[in-house]
Amino acid sequence: MDSKDVVTIREYFEIQFDELDKRVSQHFNLNDKAIEKAERAIDERLGKMNEMRGALEDLGRKMASRESLDSLERVVNEIRREKANLDGRLLIIVIGANLILNWFISHFLTK
Repeated sequence: MDSKDVVTIREYFEIQFDELDKRVSQHFNLNDKAIEKAERAIDERLGKMNEMRGALEDLGRKMASRESLDSLERVVNEIRREKANLDGRLLIIVIGANLILNWFISHFLTK
């Protein structure tokens, strides 16, 4: 054995500790990178969730409430009743005008 191949126990453990320190440092660096990546992914996801929440809130503001729909339904039903009433009155007027016109034709134009 050559003297250059021989190392002391102290040198051997220093080399081993240096290699271990490098591996531990490398491990911590990889963990830090993984944590940063996970944080970015969570931030992106939370950002998208906030966008979705905002879109749902906008949609909720644009949608009609139950009370407003009930009120609108009452108004529409009232308009339908009024139209039916006017249709009935118009029918009576048309029938009356037809009767008067027929009477007028039969009494004055046929003689």
